[in-house]
Amino acid sequence: MVNFEQIFTAGESLVGFKEEHEILLTDQQKISTSGFYVNTLPGVDLLSVKKTLVVKQDLTTETVSEYLQRIYNQELHAVIFAFINQKHNAIRAKGIYKEDPLIITPIFTDNMLAFAESFQHQLAIRILSDAFNSKEFNAITELQRNNWRNNAQYLSHKLKGYDFQFNESKAHMKGLLEIAAEYFEGMHETCFPTIQFFF
Repeated sequence: MVNFEQIFTAGESLVGFKEEHEILLTDQQKISTSGFYVNTLPGVDLLSVKKTLVVKQDLTTETVSEYLQRIYNQELHAVIFAFINQKHNAIRAKGIYKEDPLIITPIFTDNMLAFAESFQHQLAIRILSDAFNSKEFNAITELQRNNWRNNAQYLSHKLKGYDFQFNESKAHMKGLLEIAAEYFEGMHETCFPTIQFFF
């Protein structure tokens, strides 16, 4: 099984957040080793996120920085898990779960940049979904709810791919996770075999 602790360490600062007015971020959150920043995607506005954070029972509110820190590893785990468990990669997934973590984990940690754009989108989807589902009601949340939902759906299609109709034939637009899967082909015989085409 993959060692997620090592993956979290390798994924620190894989994507970052651009500074926005009035939002205090840690130095670590501003760093992006990949060059991808979450709040450059459509609809991801940290000031709006601040307005959606719910006031707790002790009348304190989680800061934007604390919220981003809390969801960072959760969503890194989610994107790796989604990659491993893609339906069309079922054979590969079995190998990843059974293979020695000393062999498989370095394949992931040495190639974290392959997940950067997927992770950027995964974090953005989480932020937009949390904002849309927030129980906070104010002028910003009520004006933005539909935009947050629509942008989350758009980014989800980009991440996971989607089927569409073109004229009378069906087609599939590859998602970022599928593109990442292609990147890993051939790196390990059992888990990431090279796809053979026979004509």
